[in-house]
Amino acid sequence: MSQYPTEWHLDEAALDWLDRLLDQKYRDGLSSTDLSAHARAREMVDLWRAQMGSRRHQVDP
Repeated sequence: MSQYPTEWHLDEAALDWLDRLLDQKYRDGLSSTDLSAHARAREMVDLWRAQMGSRRHQVDP
């Protein structure tokens, strides 16, 4: 049995994993040529979260 009760939960965990990879890469340092791609990757993770209806990482205005 999977540790995730549904595929939605598995998707949420996968996005968390991508966030951790992006955090690690940022801490290790980014070249100026990678900065825009890194920022876009962050935006894509946020977009995927929004598309699947996740509210865990939304910031209230």
